[in-house]
Amino acid sequence: MSVLRYFVLIFFATTSLTAIAQTETPEAPKILHDLQVIDQKEIAVGQMAEENGSNADIKKYGKTLINDHKDLEVKIGKYAKQHKFELPPAKATDVSAFRGLTGQAFDRIFLSEMMKGHKEAIDMVDTTRSATSDLDLKKFLEKVGPSLHKHEKMAESLDKNLGPAGT
Repeated sequence: MSVLRYFVLIFFATTSLTAIAQTETPEAPKILHDLQVIDQKEIAVGQMAEENGSNADIKKYGKTLINDHKDLEVKIGKYAKQHKFELPPAKATDVSAFRGLTGQAFDRIFLSEMMKGHKEAIDMVDTTRSATSDLDLKKFLEKVGPSLHKHEKMAESLDKNLGPAGT
């Protein structure tokens, strides 16, 4: 019987350690909330791009931002629900830098902010993904990265196509 007890004890100890390794860590709610804040800004600014952009490509990029970040919002909500935590409501998005701008003036500020913002978001996601021991969070963040990279590359390409200021 003592051998059986030993194996039962080993089984429960390893099962508990595996469960602990896969549970949500404190960084999950923080980064998901940060991503929500980013999503709301991207959606708001994407809508402004649809209205104030100087050409069809800028407007299309705005639409892409809206669609992709709304999709990410849904995924964030599902992740939080599956892991049984609530995210605080994201605060109102500050888009004052874009107010009153139209045409190429809007495009330049918009694309500059999208390149900068997506680089920061990518760095945040990559840093958290590398540091976390939460396997579910790591997988979730691996799925987020490609969309952020796509948005950054699109902004860079559109910015190149605008040409020098004043043209």
